[in-house]
Amino acid sequence: MVSENEDIRHEYNTLRNRLAGVMREIHILAQSDEEDRDVLSLDEYKVAIDEDNVIVSGALDTLIRESRITAIMASSLMNDLAFARNVVWHLADMGKALYGAKDVSYKEAEEIIALTEDDVDELREDKEGQALKG
Repeated sequence: MVSENEDIRHEYNTLRNRLAGVMREIHILAQSDEEDRDVLSLDEYKVAIDEDNVIVSGALDTLIRESRITAIMASSLMNDLAFARNVVWHLADMGKALYGAKDVSYKEAEEIIALTEDDVDELREDKEGQALKG
């Protein structure tokens, strides 16, 4: 289904690009030599989907207030964003499991350095706190 609403199409295209980006990164990891792989790059997609989205930025509120999208569209977009977030996180974790270091000591180092969900939440809270101060 394709919406005639340009704003909602833009937001869904953004979600599609995020999903495609993480899948492209996993494909690049699959094609790379093991010693050249940097699975921690997948954490960037986790951070991006959590920090740079229409809800966090406040753009969704603006779209609703300006009657550029309906409340039903907004609700659907919020649900789909939550679903896309979970897909990105699971794909990133899968990419790390498949293409991360095979050596146990390297694997442990990757896991120590990798961002957890709490780390991403803390980064977002710090960023929001700085925005309120500045």
